[in-house]
Amino acid sequence: MRQFGYNVVFEHEATQADLFDHSGVKKLIDMALNGYACTAVAFGQTGSGKTHTMTGPPQQFQDGKLPDPEMFGIIQRSLKYMFEQLKKQPGQKIIRASYLEIYNEQVIDLLNTNQRRYLAVRWSKNRGFYVENLFVVECGTLDDIMAVLDEEQKKHEYVKFICKLVDVAWVYNQCNDCSACQEVSSEIQFGKICVKCCTG
Repeated sequence: MRQFGYNVVFEHEATQADLFDHSGVKKLIDMALNGYACTAVAFGQTGSGKTHTMTGPPQQFQDGKLPDPEMFGIIQRSLKYMFEQLKKQPGQKIIRASYLEIYNEQVIDLLNTNQRRYLAVRWSKNRGFYVENLFVVECGTLDDIMAVLDEEQKKHEYVKFICKLVDVAWVYNQCNDCSACQEVSSEIQFGKICVKCCTG
């Protein structure tokens, strides 16, 4: 029999900030910044608090309300932390994001409201598994990606989703000018973080 252990157990008094600071998500983002592809998953039965944990309480987006930053979930806090860390990295960055839902084994693009058809999951030798025709947004600032996320959450019906996935990838070109030899070396690095909220 295989045994599993917990890294941490949170009590019901834990805040959203506590969950983000001590759940290990920061470590995943740091690893992604070093070129790894990382995934954070919230899994549990309906009503167990996955949406609250990952995006904050759904009612915070109702009736045109401005979301309370104290109630931001793992996704918003991850994006904020990611941009803070990327600012410390030298070189130019390109940050792209997608947002999709899987419901009844069908893939739905949550960013492209003009896409009425379910999207197909494909595989290729170069890309591995990917979602064909998935809308990808290039985000220059944290405000850009947060605005996209907030707009989707205001209109989305939370009660029906099975799996939502925020997929953020970045590429940055780091150039090191060596004045001693007058040569310039260039390094292109790719990182990826996926945040999933699933029920089963």
